[in-house]
Amino acid sequence: MRQEKARIESPVVKKALETLLVPSIPIKLVAGSDTGRPDDLFLIPYGQPLFIEFKWQAWEPEPKQEYWHQILESLGYVVQVHNNVEEALTAIAVEVVAATLYAEGCKIPLRAWRSNFDAGPRFEENLHYSRSFQFLKEARGGETDARYRTIESVLSSMARRN
Repeated sequence: MRQEKARIESPVVKKALETLLVPSIPIKLVAGSDTGRPDDLFLIPYGQPLFIEFKWQAWEPEPKQEYWHQILESLGYVVQVHNNVEEALTAIAVEVVAATLYAEGCKIPLRAWRSNFDAGPRFEENLHYSRSFQFLKEARGGETDARYRTIESVLSSMARRN
């Protein structure tokens, strides 16, 4: 647990706030509280919470954690498991971009957005979006991969709301 917190969770929490302006709330607020819940709740703009379970190396969630993940997902929340700082930050940035596009009514057709990743000047004032967009452009996974992951996230957000 200490390895997860020191090497993965703490840097993600710090960089998410500094770089993407996305705060988080640790779920395990009280020592000895009920176990199995995800580690952190990231407060994505437009009321889109993102639960993240941090794992050291390639460990899989335990059965009690999977139980909680299923409950949260059945309620429409997004739950992810990450064991890499960059992947977790990319996932947070993708959720910010997807939430922004959804909040704008997805006025940019997804097929147009696939070919032009930049959503245009009307989002320049949205600091969350612009910082997340910049992070995704610079991400190691590449622009194309980031586009498709965001598109998938937008489509799943729309499906959950409809």
